[in-house]
Amino acid sequence: MDDTDTKAENTGAPSAHVSESAPVRLLSALLFGLIYGLIRFVVYFLVIIQTLIIAITKSPNENIARVGLTIRAYIVEILDYLTGNSYQKPFPFNPLPSYEEIKKANS
Repeated sequence: MDDTDTKAENTGAPSAHVSESAPVRLLSALLFGLIYGLIRFVVYFLVIIQTLIIAITKSPNENIARVGLTIRAYIVEILDYLTGNSYQKPFPFNPLPSYEEIKKANS
């Protein structure tokens, strides 16, 4: 198995061809580009709240940290799809990875 097959296997990208048509791919890319733009505002809000919590309590809020980690994983899935590194559509077309799966992958 060469590097191309391994990369396709790891990212969910089909190694032979793309199964969706160009117009469907374009509409999907526009949708996920919009979702990515909206997520940025959620991240800004979480950063402000987490910074205030750290300033007051001297420790981060675990729930906000968990949400941040999940959002980061979702952003990676969106960017992989938008840049053609994966042909597997992100959430809501496929399930979000669980927090435990994300932590395991990052350790």
